[in-house]
Amino acid sequence: MTEHCIHFFAAERWLDSELCPDRFFYVTVLRDPIKRIESNCRYEYIQPPDALKWLTAETYLPEETRVYIGTAAVDNFYIRTLCGPDVFHLPYGSITRAHLETAKRRLAAFEAVLILEEYEKGIVQLERLVGWKKPAKKDAHRSFGSGDTSIKFSDDQRKILVERNQLDIELYDFAKVKCDLVFNLSRKLIPDIFLMHDTGTITSHHGCTVTAHSCQSRTQANRFVGGCICCKNHQGGTREVQKSILGMGAAS
Repeated sequence: MTEHCIHFFAAERWLDSELCPDRFFYVTVLRDPIKRIESNCRYEYIQPPDALKWLTAETYLPEETRVYIGTAAVDNFYIRTLCGPDVFHLPYGSITRAHLETAKRRLAAFEAVLILEEYEKGIVQLERLVGWKKPAKKDAHRSFGSGDTSIKFSDDQRKILVERNQLDIELYDFAKVKCDLVFNLSRKLIPDIFLMHDTGTITSHHGCTVTAHSCQSRTQANRFVGGCICCKNHQGGTREVQKSILGMGAAS
């Protein structure tokens, strides 16, 4: 990562089968699963009848790699995404409670979970755990547009989506609890007095910095949390938050 000057990496597809928590600070954003489906259809100009057809075995697309169309896009998308490529491409109706539990465990390993409907809590997590500042209003860009707003699901069509995505809805509820947990812990472990407000980037592991701060310059914060806030190879605020999160995942 350092050799190739990679300091931020984002993927809009399924999660890899193997995670690397010692090298990456994992963050994701979730929203209400049904609203996500509706938004995806508007943005990709997919009519509701076509989307609902993907909930049948006859229209399963086993070779489809575009995440916004096909069975996975309307059938427990979050669980499929978190469980990796093999689960992502399973046929309609194949997602089980065992997959849900796997998705919960993997989500519990993320340092930060943001909920779109609770945007401000997510900003606080990123500010306190990785030092990213909330952008000024003029610099904020929260959407690429609403797509075709004439595309709407009827009450009966939404009912079908809710019935077929019950496990994803459970995962979303789990994610909201985790969001609250990380939000509260980050505020407790890293009070306002120790926040660094002069940078919008992050410090990478092993003291290799990509900001104006080095690990050594975070002296006050280190004294409080027992290590560098952003450095993955030091015991610090993120590690303390992580222990509590993993405990939550194990108890669920």
